[in-house]
Amino acid sequence: MALFSKIYAHLSTSTRITDITSARVYPVLLPPGTAAAFPAVTYQRISADRVYSLTGYSTLENPRIQMDAWATTYEDVKKLSTRIKTTMEGATDFSAILLNDEDLYEDALELYRVTMDFSVWNQE
Repeated sequence: MALFSKIYAHLSTSTRITDITSARVYPVLLPPGTAAAFPAVTYQRISADRVYSLTGYSTLENPRIQMDAWATTYEDVKKLSTRIKTTMEGATDFSAILLNDEDLYEDALELYRVTMDFSVWNQE
């Protein structure tokens, strides 16, 4: 299974996440018309490192995945980001390590955001 499918399945079936977001887990962008639909999660690949040996591609990849928690309050975005970290680090079909996180406020959207970068190891 492709990593993006694994991440989506992992987040969208975790009650830690869905208790807060319902089904609002999206690849890359928030869909148009989601102004009242928060908290939400977006995720995207930032880089794609693949492991090669003398015999070729090993089917092991180590991309950097950015995950963003979105909410209308700082308290809600921090709660969601903590749950994303716990959920990602608890995955059993891939391995994720939080490298960096940052608290942001998006003026144009009037939303709080926590952006997190994960190093993810996955067997394709």
